[in-house]
Amino acid sequence: MPAHAHRLASSPSVVVVISFLLIGAITGSAVRFGRDVAGAEGRIVNGQPAIDGQFPWQVGLFIDDDLTPGGSGSICGGSLIEPNWVLTAAHCIDDSGATVAPSQVTVFAGELDQLSAGDTGQQLSVSTVIKHPLYDGSISDDNDVALLRLSTPATLNSVVDTIALASGGAIEAGGVTATVSGWGTTSSGGSTSSTLLYAPVDTWTNPDCGTPYPNTITATMLCAGGAPSNTTDSCQGDSGGPLAVEAQTYGWTLIGVVSFGNGCAIPGTPGVYARVSRYVGWIQANTAGAPLSITPSTALVGGGGGGGGAYPVYVPVMRR
Repeated sequence: MPAHAHRLASSPSVVVVISFLLIGAITGSAVRFGRDVAGAEGRIVNGQPAIDGQFPWQVGLFIDDDLTPGGSGSICGGSLIEPNWVLTAAHCIDDSGATVAPSQVTVFAGELDQLSAGDTGQQLSVSTVIKHPLYDGSISDDNDVALLRLSTPATLNSVVDTIALASGGAIEAGGVTATVSGWGTTSSGGSTSSTLLYAPVDTWTNPDCGTPYPNTITATMLCAGGAPSNTTDSCQGDSGGPLAVEAQTYGWTLIGVVSFGNGCAIPGTPGVYARVSRYVGWIQANTAGAPLSITPSTALVGGGGGGGGAYPVYVPVMRR
């Protein structure tokens, strides 16, 4: 399963944490990733470097199970959906069925290069971790969403901002070009990127996605990538990160959360994401009336495959 992030304040302690995170991820020691269908966890391959402020909702997560140097830490991504709240993947904060403590999670916002010591990044602590109650990674990858409440709200500026949630972004027709971003590995089992990367991926219909993933895809999942000539995808370390589309009039909208996949950038095999539109009610109920931005179901999004068309986004029946 996958993830992403931005830049930090020039604190020595931050540099140590990030340096350890990257070294561990690159060497393969002490860093673990989310669960993957084929066992190669997580899933940005052949991505382009982002520029400052391009994806201001992108945050990076560092989860340290034992809070000691060399401990079993992991990296993931997330999306800032309100100054106090981050949406990520449940598997990122799941530890063999238990939920990690808030003190074990650090959120980094406003960072492009994880090795940069610029002054626009924010290091944020977490006060509450909420895993979807129906998520059970030992059974399936369904309901792979979680919320993080920040101890203090993120300061919004030109490189840190929130993203709207899709209220009806089911896009069942498929073929819509979305954007996935993160600091994950640039090939399956390869090295992570210190720079935030992004890539275009086209959505699939769920019935079509059932071919490469038989008896796996549910109504709360969304598939993207895996075209016959596919060369871009999310990958290990991108888990929890955003899959977003630019809705006409309404701006960027979050439609998916990086969840799992069978390998990375394999033709005919898309990445699988938690479908955000199916979780809007759960998100609203658990963010205690936070003023979330929600893109209406009447929004149109740009067409995929270079066609430049527009597809209606409809409201699916919310499953409780």
